[in-house]
Amino acid sequence: MLQNALTPTENRFVPPRVRQAGALVLMMIALGVATGCVEALILWTKQAAFGQVIFVSRHALWMTPSLYALIFGALGVLLGALALVFPTWVTAPFAVFVGVSFGVGCLFLPVGAIHRIAAAILSAGIGVQMARYTRERPARARRLLGGALVTLVALSAAAGAVGEVLRRTDSSGFAGPVSGMRTGMPNVLLVVWDTVRSASLSLYGHARPTSPVLERLARESVVFDRAFSASPWTLPGHSTLFTGRWPHELSSSWYSRLDDAEPTMAEVFRTAGYTTGGFVANHHYTSYDSGLGRGFDVYQDYRVSREQFLLSSAFTQTRSGGRMVRARSLSELWSALREFNWYVDVKRGSDRKHSDDINDEFLTWVDGLGSQPFFGFLNYFDAHAGYWSPPEFKRFGQGAEAAYEAAIAYQDDRLGTLLEELERRGVLENTLVIFTSDHGELFGEHGLNGHAHNLYLPVLHVPLLIRYPGGVPAGVRVGAEVSLRDVPATVLDLAGIDAGGVFPGNSLTRYWSGTPQEAASLLAEVQVGRNNPPTDPISRGPVRSVLQDGWQYILNGDGVEELYDYAGRPGDETNLVELPEHQARRSAMRAWLEHVVPESATTGATSH
Repeated sequence: MLQNALTPTENRFVPPRVRQAGALVLMMIALGVATGCVEALILWTKQAAFGQVIFVSRHALWMTPSLYALIFGALGVLLGALALVFPTWVTAPFAVFVGVSFGVGCLFLPVGAIHRIAAAILSAGIGVQMARYTRERPARARRLLGGALVTLVALSAAAGAVGEVLRRTDSSGFAGPVSGMRTGMPNVLLVVWDTVRSASLSLYGHARPTSPVLERLARESVVFDRAFSASPWTLPGHSTLFTGRWPHELSSSWYSRLDDAEPTMAEVFRTAGYTTGGFVANHHYTSYDSGLGRGFDVYQDYRVSREQFLLSSAFTQTRSGGRMVRARSLSELWSALREFNWYVDVKRGSDRKHSDDINDEFLTWVDGLGSQPFFGFLNYFDAHAGYWSPPEFKRFGQGAEAAYEAAIAYQDDRLGTLLEELERRGVLENTLVIFTSDHGELFGEHGLNGHAHNLYLPVLHVPLLIRYPGGVPAGVRVGAEVSLRDVPATVLDLAGIDAGGVFPGNSLTRYWSGTPQEAASLLAEVQVGRNNPPTDPISRGPVRSVLQDGWQYILNGDGVEELYDYAGRPGDETNLVELPEHQARRSAMRAWLEHVVPESATTGATSH
């Protein structure tokens, strides 16, 4: 094939022009496969060798070369058609110029530091040199292309095998001792609604009926009215939830995965004899490359679907490229070219999964377990930005917040479906259910929208319910401030598993056991941001917060301090840090923060 691609062999039954056209198509397909392998291997190296979050499916090692083969093949068909009409102009060197220039240009697309015009010139220059080499040394060029193709395909296959081994053997090294293994061990189901704040749930007093299922579930559960995440965004929030460690104790960051320094709940439960399964919809920060899949026997993140396949290259991640491969007419193709948008977002797009998909994946898994106890983790993503819901749930008006509430109502309805299905299977009554969120969202509070860039109350105050018939009282509301950091210790306690204090924090069972409790101090943190607008607090450095006895203290990276009486003055955004009557409280909360996170002491304090 590769020989024909550069110097078509003689065939008396096929006209020379047709042979030349066919050779060009085959050559372009080979260049496409090579381009895809290089792109996928670069991403794989970032993830496997440097521990980076790369925001692509692990199936990219075969999807990306396959997609580029189709794209380059289509380009080859065009060149082949032109070769039939202009055989002296559209030759192998010309096709090499086109294919190499296009391939190198695709590889430059994710490199935002290089201007698109500069990248195009550099790509064309490399294409010219390869075309000249092909014209002057066709035999060597043929061997070079063939050898490179075979090598790259072999490397991609090896990388896929190694990646699968690394994923399945990733471990903190935790091996026990674990005691408490017995017959009748409870199943454990951890449900996380990504980006859902307490303030938007009717369970917590919101005026619109966004969570009727949660309200019914609350009558069978312990509900924590003041539960707080340790982080305002997904990866460190989940990392703390899985390990019981504060964010500053973990490796999770904007582009770094959760490493294997600390054991996770999934690892401990697997050691205790459980089957473990994770089913996630947040492809950016809960997928396999986030590190959160460690300890799970089954971890389903990205789909293997037509849409995911079409999104598996840098070229189709751009707006223009994506529109081109989906174009159904020449006018649509021309429109995509005219748009000239070749930007590739670091957080790449994916075939988004919805609540129904998560339910289906999880229930299919449960149906295959038999009597084996399970630890299941579900991440629902519909209430994240892009707020998605079927039309029948869009009943709260117009605008972003209305769409957000509709997405919550959809997730709430599907949570009800999930619980009903577990009950129908006879599984629910022996299942410890923990329901929560990793963080919340802002809709104009403090002049901000979204999350991840601040530590204000709406991004930290999250729902927390625990249901376990016979092990947890029903219909109890806990008003004390609690952190999601305590969830791992709580889950092991309720499941009757002694893992030797592997998780820090304290079991939340203390709030209904009758034991007197002192007011707790809770920590929340967020790292310094990258390229954030100056209105974002993290543009000025890392931000840390203390929650204690109805008050919130915030220390910004530039030393600016904030103090809010969130319990006594709910919803009030007045910073009280300068008032003399609150100086003792400010000093005490600052001192606690400096004790827990010593580097906070190096931040000079100025009120704001």
